[in-house]
Amino acid sequence: MAVTTSSQWHLGLSYRFSHSAIWLYVASFAAIPLLPQNQTSTPLLLVLFGIQSLSAGMVLFGTSDTHVATSRYKLEVAFWVPRLLLLFMLPWLSDDVYRYLWDGLVAANGINPFAATPQELTLLSNAFPTLYEHTAYKDVYTTYPPLSQLLFMVPGYVILLTKSWFAGLMVFKLMLVAAEYIALKCFRDIGSHAAWYVLCPLPVVELAGQGHLDGFLLLPIALFFLSLKRTWSPKQFVGVVVSLSSLALLKVYPAIAALTLLRNARWTLQRTTLVWTISALVSAACVYAYLHNDVIASGVVESLQAYSLTLQFNAVPMYMIKNVLAVFGIEAYWEIAPFIVNVLRLCGVIAVAMVFRSRTMSQVARTVLALLLVTILLSSKVHVWYFVPLLFVNTKLRYSWVWGMCCLSMFTYAAYTGKEFQEQYALQYALWVLVASWAVVELRFYRTRDKQS
Repeated sequence: MAVTTSSQWHLGLSYRFSHSAIWLYVASFAAIPLLPQNQTSTPLLLVLFGIQSLSAGMVLFGTSDTHVATSRYKLEVAFWVPRLLLLFMLPWLSDDVYRYLWDGLVAANGINPFAATPQELTLLSNAFPTLYEHTAYKDVYTTYPPLSQLLFMVPGYVILLTKSWFAGLMVFKLMLVAAEYIALKCFRDIGSHAAWYVLCPLPVVELAGQGHLDGFLLLPIALFFLSLKRTWSPKQFVGVVVSLSSLALLKVYPAIAALTLLRNARWTLQRTTLVWTISALVSAACVYAYLHNDVIASGVVESLQAYSLTLQFNAVPMYMIKNVLAVFGIEAYWEIAPFIVNVLRLCGVIAVAMVFRSRTMSQVARTVLALLLVTILLSSKVHVWYFVPLLFVNTKLRYSWVWGMCCLSMFTYAAYTGKEFQEQYALQYALWVLVASWAVVELRFYRTRDKQS
């Protein structure tokens, strides 16, 4: 399938208008740190998301030549300025980063972060009461994989030395932004292709603003693509093993990118099996180093089970399954629905791996994108920041519907507009229908065009 080019979808705006739109996009982020750093700011934040998405869309779709509207200089400014501004934004849309900092602080004190819950470490909680207060699920063991824990140690040592959790937060956010930038440079896409990543508010808010660790996934994803570009060699083999192991040890699920090797002409079944085996052994060895104790391992397993059953958000496919089960009077539908979704996710991943070819780099990108989409969307939790790797991979394909999905997903934060957190189910369903329709129209357009050519 052909990739999207900037000339296919444009509004016929003047270049001067597109030039102004990119500066509006950048300037709009200056207002976010000035808002009250709590949920009362959600309506204004949604307005800013709308301004940012519209102004970015005017740049991407305003003219027939995105290369002119998005020069290297403008993209560098559009990348750095919003992120530097949001370094000072407190994480009030999500509390995940506080657990990162807590785990890092625990490890910096020489304690296995998997061995104790926050409420069991009274000395640390007394020494850093503000960080402890912001840390959620104090009675639950951490579930973040080993490589993530090593990264958490960096801000952990900063907190230990400076006695300031905010200093650790700033360092961690800078690490995420640096990972983003290096990954884009590795993709050699600080050019018009990078506009599909840079001109989207999602990674700015979720990484520089909220400090989610998904930004670190971009580096091993970039390494994976760079390794597959090479002809077969030991360097290529090592690069693929390192990238897949890193993905598994950062957040587990992105390691399904390994399935792209099944339909890659350069990779025999023997080579593919060897890469999978070594990557799995490396990942297992790192996990064992942390979870070698049966008591520790059982605590982490219980935490994972509790998360999968109790934490559900923006999971429209699962909500639909729950509603169907409830209509037929099936008891315990709350527990059955996640199981059904997991089965569908497994079937979807297998189908993509068997059907999608991965001979060219564009096909590899398309397969990785499809695998990540199935894994993320068919889940009990579809958080906004999960889309960061999708947006990054899409710089190779430039599908407008992927960019649109990432922008529109930001509006699910409307759940914070009330006094208490309340999911807006009608909004979620509407957004899913809109994105699905957008994807069908665009993909059919390119399929028809390819047949005609």
